[in-house]
Amino acid sequence: MNPIASPVNLADSHSWRQCSNRDIKSRMVQLHDTGARSDCEFWVGSDYDEIVGHKLVLSLASPVFESMWYGSVDQPKDEPICVPDTRAHVFKMLIKYIYTDAVDIESIDDTIDLYYEAEKYLLPGLADQCTDYLERNLEADNVCKIFEFAVKNQLPNLKDMCINTIRCQTKYVITSEGFLAADLSTIIFILDQDWLNIDSEMDLFKAIKLYALENNLSRKERLQPKKGDKEVDSNNNEIENPTILHALHRIRFLNMEPSELAPELIKTNILLDSEALTILVCVEMKSCEHNLEMPEGFSDVSTSRVFESESILMFLKSFNLH
Repeated sequence: MNPIASPVNLADSHSWRQCSNRDIKSRMVQLHDTGARSDCEFWVGSDYDEIVGHKLVLSLASPVFESMWYGSVDQPKDEPICVPDTRAHVFKMLIKYIYTDAVDIESIDDTIDLYYEAEKYLLPGLADQCTDYLERNLEADNVCKIFEFAVKNQLPNLKDMCINTIRCQTKYVITSEGFLAADLSTIIFILDQDWLNIDSEMDLFKAIKLYALENNLSRKERLQPKKGDKEVDSNNNEIENPTILHALHRIRFLNMEPSELAPELIKTNILLDSEALTILVCVEMKSCEHNLEMPEGFSDVSTSRVFESESILMFLKSFNLH
């Protein structure tokens, strides 16, 4: 029997693309980078960017891909697969992860989008890497967005980390761009907290005034929640269609001084004139024996939610954050 002839000239074998790849990982990287022998194609995003892959490799990682080509899903074998609801560079990150286990994440928005792709294609390892990135990069400017993501996707550990950040860095959170872009339900959640790291309750009122201005909110306008989003009060009671008034109801005006409050009440369109006058009178008379009542729905709490420095340190130690 004649020996099988080698299809590659041994003298030229060093030029073959895989000769320098001595392990499976480097071979997979090479396969991903070159797209050699690809047998499937994706058209991704609104511009239908073309991304190629290998059915077997993708199916080994994701049961969704396996079902697509080898299971019961009615997917034409050779037609391109349209993925219009995903940004192309995010989908490329998903494909690269399948081939290389590597993820090159550079932004919070990309991480959140990539998490949804990981959930869509049942890649729990990638989803974990996304949440790890969010935890490592959690800060005052992005905590509201990450908090909303954690609530929506039922990620309790990440949610708790967000709450701790909000409480410990409140002064920076409420003056950030992320605060102004947050859902109204998130703003209300922050105002429901019994203690926050602020200089005074006035910090919160000023933040709410700026939030309303930036989002074009007044007492005559309503910010509709996003689909599926429900505002919940401190007792976990759902509030339908939260408005800026729900936020104002949580401001502790009675913890303020008349001299600092009066200028802030002038020319604001988030309080009715009658409400502003009644609130100011109540604040002025709070040390007297007169039993004046705040306008209906407004808080009658006069205690401060401000941390003392020792309380902050004890709180940080309790969560190993110091």
